[in-house]
Amino acid sequence: MEFDYVAPPKVRISAVIAKAAEIMNVDPAGLQLKSRSAELFQSRALIAWTLRRYRPNLSYQQIGNHLGGRDTSTIRSSVVAAKRLASADPYFRGAMAEMVAFFEAGAA
Repeated sequence: MEFDYVAPPKVRISAVIAKAAEIMNVDPAGLQLKSRSAELFQSRALIAWTLRRYRPNLSYQQIGNHLGGRDTSTIRSSVVAAKRLASADPYFRGAMAEMVAFFEAGAA
């Protein structure tokens, strides 16, 4: 029996940013700022992790460009931080689960 490969729906960057801002209760415009507040850092980490999961073709630099011009090393560190936060912080782990559920359901 043959199976046709069906690629998952393309996840839009703007949808990831909007959903993360909603889940983390931050202003999406604030994600572009240079602020290093915990709320914005965690929101950016969630966005970076989600984009690497669903848009692996995007470079760290491309992701950084959508997050206020952050550099490659900052985005790479954000992805690592997201994984670390998920293991230590139940709220952040729940935010990740909500992102996965949203995008796995085919939204955006």
